[in-house]
Amino acid sequence: MTRLGWMLDDQDLPGAELCAARLDGELFALDRAYVPVDLPESPMQRAGTLLGAAGSHLIAERMSAAWIHGARTWPPARHQFCVDHRRRVYLAAAGILAREVVLAGGDVVNIAGLQVTAPLRTVLDLARVSEQFDDHTRSVTSALIIDHQISWNDCESRLNANRRLPHRNRALARIGAIMEHAVPVPAHQPSVTR
Repeated sequence: MTRLGWMLDDQDLPGAELCAARLDGELFALDRAYVPVDLPESPMQRAGTLLGAAGSHLIAERMSAAWIHGARTWPPARHQFCVDHRRRVYLAAAGILAREVVLAGGDVVNIAGLQVTAPLRTVLDLARVSEQFDDHTRSVTSALIIDHQISWNDCESRLNANRRLPHRNRALARIGAIMEHAVPVPAHQPSVTR
C-alpha cells in the first residue's frame, strides 16, 4: 500500500480520481493540487502548490505572494515570480515568466520550501509596480498591511532607502491612501451601531 502525502496532484492519482474525491467531499481543490478537507488551508499548503513550478531559484511575488500570505482568497490566474538579479538563470527554457529584481535582507521568507517575498516587500511591490491599482489590488494590499501589522514607517523607510527606485512616489501615495482608510477597530473595542 502506498501512503500519499497531504497534497495531491495528477502525479499522485489520476485526475478523474482526484475530481471524484473532491465531489465526495474528501478533498478540496487548492490551485493546481488537492488537499484533504480536514486540513485547514494555510500558507504552507498554498506555497506547497507552487513548489514544482518555482524550483529553487524562483521567488513567488506580488499577487502570488499575497495569496500565499492569505491576503487573497483565490490564487491569481497566472502566478507571478521574480528572481534575484545576482542569479544567472535562464527562464525561457522552463516556460516561466519572471522579472529580475534587486532584493534586500528580509525581502524573502521560506514557506514550506518555497521562497516568497515577505509581506512588507509584497506590499511595496504591489503599490509600486501595479500599473492599474484597482479596487482588488488595493484590497489585497490593505489586507496585507492589516494582517501583518505593517506600519507607515516601515513602508516609508524602505521606499526612501533608495531615492532612485522607480515608482517610489506612486507607491508612497498609494500606501498613504490605504493607511488613511485601513485602520482596524481593536478587538476589545465594541462596535457602535446607529
